Amino acid sequence: MPAAAAPAPAASLCPRASSRPRPRRVSRAQLQTRQHRGGCTTGGNGGIGLGAGACRLQKACSLSLRVVSRLHGADSSSRTMCTAATSSSSSEHTPTSSSPSTTSKQQQQQSGDNNRKNGDDPNVTWFGYRRDLDEMFDMEATGARFRNGKDTLLGKGGYGRVYKAHLRSDPTKEYAIKCIPKTKSSLGYGATLKYQKMLKREVELHQRMSSAFHVVTLFDVFEDSTHIYLQLELCNGGSLLEHWRDMDMETADGWSEDDARDISREILQVVAQLHDRNVCFRDIKPDNFLYTTKGPDGILKLSDFGLAIDMKPGDPPYTDKCGTPAFVAPEVLHRSAGKQADVWSAGVLIYRLLSGKLPFSTADGHAKLFSSIQGDKPDFASPEWQEVSEQGRQLAQSLLQKNPSARPTAQEALQSEWMAMSRWPQRKPIADE
Repeated sequence: MPAAAAPAPAASLCPRASSRPRPRRVSRAQLQTRQHRGGCTTGGNGGIGLGAGACRLQKACSLSLRVVSRLHGADSSSRTMCTAATSSSSSEHTPTSSSPSTTSKQQQQQSGDNNRKNGDDPNVTWFGYRRDLDEMFDMEATGARFRNGKDTLLGKGGYGRVYKAHLRSDPTKEYAIKCIPKTKSSLGYGATLKYQKMLKREVELHQRMSSAFHVVTLFDVFEDSTHIYLQLELCNGGSLLEHWRDMDMETADGWSEDDARDISREILQVVAQLHDRNVCFRDIKPDNFLYTTKGPDGILKLSDFGLAIDMKPGDPPYTDKCGTPAFVAPEVLHRSAGKQADVWSAGVLIYRLLSGKLPFSTADGHAKLFSSIQGDKPDFASPEWQEVSEQGRQLAQSLLQKNPSARPTAQEALQSEWMAMSRWPQRKPIADE
């Protein structure tokens, strides 16, 4: 008789228990990867989260579509609505990301759609300014649109030109029209967006400062498909140095310290107004100061806000190397500047008014000039300064401190001893009756 089989080991009595693998631990990163691939999310404790609800909704919508298509024939609109519902539900719980280039293209496409609705060319950028320039001004007669306008050109710079124009309704009222192109052929797409942002900033900051007494008034802004046009107060007195050069030729009295003090006071007043309204001008120089009329009664006014920026207390310093080389501050060359850079530029201009020359020579090129601005001290021992009062020399020295925090603000400079020295007209004797 065959021997009885030996009993199986205890482990074989429960084969499922012996063959079941030990549960493997899953890291949080692997769990998130599985959730992202599967389209559903699970809570940290193993429970089903909100992502599963989105999956159920999608399955329910698909089932409903099949039922509706069999009974009534599903149309495209119901399918679109269901798809939108599922996508919006899942997007609430699924992280999304968009690249800057995609966002820019979407903005450009939206702008083009708006232009098509308005009947405009989708390739043209519109800022929302007035478009009735030709109806307001006699542009053909004055040539402000580069048409037969050589005789009416008042000035030109790196960003535009300024022409003289008069109202159609009243030809006696004349204005200066600054024409600025909206785009430049040399700029790429990203640089064009930055350039157009700068144009809008110029208009905004000039409008903010337009009510100041020593700022050229900006009356209105127009645009067409290629340019924007600033309607400005007409200043026929010329720039700062041109005005006083003409005055010297007419009177032959020369340039006195009292004249320099009066001009310096007006310069510091407008700089103080700019800073009080959180505007950093960044290009204080003689060419940006214009006189309203010729002769001694002209009022000095600041123009051209092309480089100005909005700068509130606590804002980080700006890093742009901008401005006119001879008037640029040391901290601008170090790419860490603020409002006190305007005070330095005003100090350079006051130095020029008192001595007749610039504190740092521009004859040897920009490299030598910038090196002198950062390392050399201005010369106050030359013969030109022997005839200047001690108070005037002290103010100029304080404004040209290398350390921005050591310089006085424009408001503090206005309260200096030199500014308190005003010229008093001699009293005429009272005639005997």
